[in-house]
Amino acid sequence: MITRIARDIVLTIAGLLVLAGAARAQESPKDLLERAYKAQGGYDKIAKLKATLVKGKGIIYLPVAEVSFTSEGASQLPDKFKSTLQFEINSMKVTQVQLLVGDKATILINGNAQEIDDNMKKEIKEQVYVEHLTSLIPLRDSKFTLTSLGESKIDGKPALGIKIASKDHRDVSLFFDKETALVVKAAYQAYDPLAMKEVAQEQFYRDYKDQAGIKYPTKSLVNQDGKKFMEIEVTEYKGLEKLDDAVFKP
Repeated sequence: MITRIARDIVLTIAGLLVLAGAARAQESPKDLLERAYKAQGGYDKIAKLKATLVKGKGIIYLPVAEVSFTSEGASQLPDKFKSTLQFEINSMKVTQVQLLVGDKATILINGNAQEIDDNMKKEIKEQVYVEHLTSLIPLRDSKFTLTSLGESKIDGKPALGIKIASKDHRDVSLFFDKETALVVKAAYQAYDPLAMKEVAQEQFYRDYKDQAGIKYPTKSLVNQDGKKFMEIEVTEYKGLEKLDDAVFKP
């Protein structure tokens, strides 16, 4: 009798542990996002700071060379974005500016506007869209369809994934560290202008730091079709409520 009671207790405890594990595994996308908002500093705080100024440095891994660059970025999402890269290639100094204001996309090289085709215009818009999603700010909107991707491993640690679908945009998958709920990876299709085709792009976010109660990643790695494409390190970061329109002029 005592043995049977002991066995029943063990089975009950085991069952409860299994149920608890299942409950954690079935965390809904919305519940996971709420944890992520809290991890980054709270929804109200991050939603208030819609604009950012960022400086950084990094390396682009091209088939023929590794190109070091410095960068400055300004964004007021969802539709204002400016990125300035400075680098040297074949002893020539180059300044490249990518700009999106509303529906208008522009690329300048050493101050000269470049002709860009529809694929490139779309790609600039999609990259800004991905940046907006990784800020998490828009994801309470019902226009997004959120689907759980279950558990996987990112950089050797358990992560929970969410696929985000929205009309007129490519699907984007975001992955969150299971324990901290911080964004650790974004995965999506991207257009490669060199290969003139879409590639599978992954961006990994690492080394989070805190500024005024907001957490942001200071390092990121971009892979294309599983190969290292770019490394970026943030050297300065500032979150703001709004930027002057003059910032987004060519």
